[in-house]
Amino acid sequence: MSVLGEFGRRASSEWKDEEQQGEAIARRLFEALKSERKEAGIAEIWHYGFTIEMELVNGDYWAIECIGRDAFRFYPGVVGEERITWLNAWVAADLTLEKLTERLNETAAAARRKNLNA
Repeated sequence: MSVLGEFGRRASSEWKDEEQQGEAIARRLFEALKSERKEAGIAEIWHYGFTIEMELVNGDYWAIECIGRDAFRFYPGVVGEERITWLNAWVAADLTLEKLTERLNETAAAARRKNLNA
């Protein structure tokens, strides 16, 4: 199962220049992930500005920052007693949409496996 297949196809062919900014991309990505919640193993999902945060079915938390059309950051959150600490000290090159999709698919598959084994 591949998360974001249609999103990736539309992103590369249909978006206008004004739709390629971080917040616009985040809104579209949020809607795509929201519509694929079950398949993607997402229990809850939130969106604000250029950031999407989600809780996976196994209880893990992940965030995506949408910087531009082909510039994304994807990192985990650590759950404490009263808050989530996001591990967003980004030291690598931004992810392309293709790499983000790969990482999302790997993370979703791992979350589903972990949830089944719980």
